[in-house]
Amino acid sequence: MTPEQRLKKAIIKKAVELGGFNDDKYSLPDITRENIDELYDDLIEDDDLIKEDYLQDAMSDIRCGGIETGIESSQWSRHYESKEVAMEIDGVLIGWTYWYGGGKYSDPDSIDWIDDAYEVEMREETQIVKVFSRKENK
Repeated sequence: MTPEQRLKKAIIKKAVELGGFNDDKYSLPDITRENIDELYDDLIEDDDLIKEDYLQDAMSDIRCGGIETGIESSQWSRHYESKEVAMEIDGVLIGWTYWYGGGKYSDPDSIDWIDDAYEVEMREETQIVKVFSRKENK
């Protein structure tokens, strides 16, 4: 799956987790690389306001739930602040630009963030810090 498809899958799974598809009239098929884009688009365009609310909540949870990576952002706006964040989805780290700020009448949530998703590589390093202090003579 592409990074965008992994984010869409995570949003759908989160919406299910929140209870958005617990009725008998709608059941989700298995999510695959072949059907994820169409499934996501169908759910977003669905006129059922209850499902739409769950999807919006799930999208917000995922968008705001990433951890800051410190990767330099390739995007900027004079109206908003941004930082690069990532989340592990199906064992792969997926990153995106998290937009925020902008003042009282702004809407950074409306900026498309899924289409610019990318895979992130991470390595853990252990750092040894030596701390010295003067030993008191007795």
